[in-house]
Amino acid sequence: MDRHGHQQPLVVTERAGKWERATGVPGMGVLNTGGKGFVTSVSCASPGNCAANGSYTSRTRNKSGMFVVSEVAGKWRRALGMPGENPDFLSNDSISCSSPGNCASGGSFFTKAGGGRVQAFVVDETNGHWGKRLRLSGAGLRGAFYAQVNTMSCSSAGNCTASGDARLSSTDELFAVNEVAGHWQQAVAIPLASSVTDVADIDSMACASPGNCAAAGSYEYLIRHIVNEQPLVLSETGGHWSQAQNVPGLTRPRKGGVAQAESVACAAPDTCTVGGFTPNGHAFVVSETGGTWGQVVIISGAALGTKTLLITSVSCTSPGNCAAGGYDRNSSGQGAFVVNETGGTWGQAQHIPGLAALDTGRHAQVNSMSCPSAGHCTAVGNYAQNAKHYRPFVVSES
Repeated sequence: MDRHGHQQPLVVTERAGKWERATGVPGMGVLNTGGKGFVTSVSCASPGNCAANGSYTSRTRNKSGMFVVSEVAGKWRRALGMPGENPDFLSNDSISCSSPGNCASGGSFFTKAGGGRVQAFVVDETNGHWGKRLRLSGAGLRGAFYAQVNTMSCSSAGNCTASGDARLSSTDELFAVNEVAGHWQQAVAIPLASSVTDVADIDSMACASPGNCAAAGSYEYLIRHIVNEQPLVLSETGGHWSQAQNVPGLTRPRKGGVAQAESVACAAPDTCTVGGFTPNGHAFVVSETGGTWGQVVIISGAALGTKTLLITSVSCTSPGNCAAGGYDRNSSGQGAFVVNETGGTWGQAQHIPGLAALDTGRHAQVNSMSCPSAGHCTAVGNYAQNAKHYRPFVVSES
């Protein structure tokens, strides 16, 4: 919040192992006149060369908009509003950068055509310049009541994959679309296994190389008119998507519950790992090897004195060497944890050193994890000083 009580986006940079002071996104004073702005996603291609996206509101009719902002050689440039018209509704949920100045983002925008529809779009940054918003087509997206890009992953400049969900006239579907050599192709519908209902979402995706990706999300099912959720996983091999399927070994409880796959990371083509939580509140990971998903692994919280763990982020440096983070719940509140996989074996979750002294409000969690090399990871998240004041934190493994 700024001194006027407005919610403003901020960025913060780590330089040579030291975190600088968080600063507001340059240029948001002009865009975010409605005072409801935030950063949605950030991606870094190399040290000092990153890009972020997010949303803002303008004071005029309380319209929403999206922005993109690039960091070049360690300095954040001014935020840019989405090129073209400023529609009544515009959101973006994911950004990915393969090399400095070459990124892609996507999301949804509202159009009044056809009685008012929410349409999926992508937008590219090429050699440091952001282009125009491209409305996706194929897989029935142009005629959908609602279509949105939820995830984006770029394996090299001009070679990206976007995925999301769409609501058609009689059913819902998952879709994916590839960019090849700078040209976005027609979207394709992703098939669902017979055990997966058509009310599904993709929440995370990673691509190790063009045409070789993995994604994860969840789908809904009803028990006695109560909506429950179950995780799903899927993969793309050689440009062809497999069926979205249940996590192997993770059965749906008879009484239902809420479970989700939150994050996916790929160490190599057809070698990916997904993390999330079960309906019983247990953290899980599941790995893909050679294009086949293995059995689920439950992460132990014995060292934390609790069984209730939820993974929010996963990062992998090589096959069998990953790290994950999230939060645990016990009688005294909520704490942040990290856990490592070494040589294909997952260890026990551990609390982040020194965070308990800061987290006097007992409400901490890891939001994102990044590992540039084995044994060198960084986790970012937030903690509570009290019930009203939350602060960000970073912690590095070395």
